Amino acid sequence: MKKFLPYSIGSIIIVILIALIVRRVQPSFMGGGFYSIQQNQTVTLTGSNTFTNTNIFQVTTTLAGATFSGNVGIGTTTPSQSLTIGNNNQFTVDVNGNVTSTGIFTFATGTITSTTIATLNVSGLTTLATTTITSLTVGGSPILPNFSTTTISMGGLSLLTGTCTSTTSTIPNVTTAMVAVVTPNTYPGDLDSWEAIIPSTSTVVVKVCAMSTNTPVASTYKVRVIQ
Repeated sequence: MKKFLPYSIGSIIIVILIALIVRRVQPSFMGGGFYSIQQNQTVTLTGSNTFTNTNIFQVTTTLAGATFSGNVGIGTTTPSQSLTIGNNNQFTVDVNGNVTSTGIFTFATGTITSTTIATLNVSGLTTLATTTITSLTVGGSPILPNFSTTTISMGGLSLLTGTCTSTTSTIPNVTTAMVAVVTPNTYPGDLDSWEAIIPSTSTVVVKVCAMSTNTPVASTYKVRVIQ
């Protein structure tokens, strides 16, 4: 019995070591747990691997990178693109770097720059909410903001043929090189005309004139100044 004892102890030690090594490198796919990647260790995931609950990948040293073949899904087991987030493809990135999203992009205060944006495709846009956009360039040409205001009510009093009533509005940063467009909120009548002019910086004058003697219906007017 004595001569077999060292062999038995050695076998037990080897089995324990193998068990520890296997436990060390096997990921916990189900039910949460830890996946420890050691220095210079190569880990390959093939086929379809599903991670549920809380799965934490721990790296004992700096992780240079991870390579995946096929598509990676977050919140979906059937990713349609290289990177897919959401079970209805709410956010995807394809192999060419094209980004598609049905959600909302929120950017912190700062500057968003890009050397080249080939295509910006916005479909189904209902609301564009922003605090401040200082400049926007598309295809090398600047897109400048428009200025707007609403006048006080004009009309309600009789005007003789060829006479006008007017009001002056102040719109900061408007210059005489810009174009002013005006629209009544309530139609004044078929016998009247209206126009907006910019006589000086930051000043817009809106006029309602009678082509024939009549009483224009009282209305405020929307003014837009195009750069």
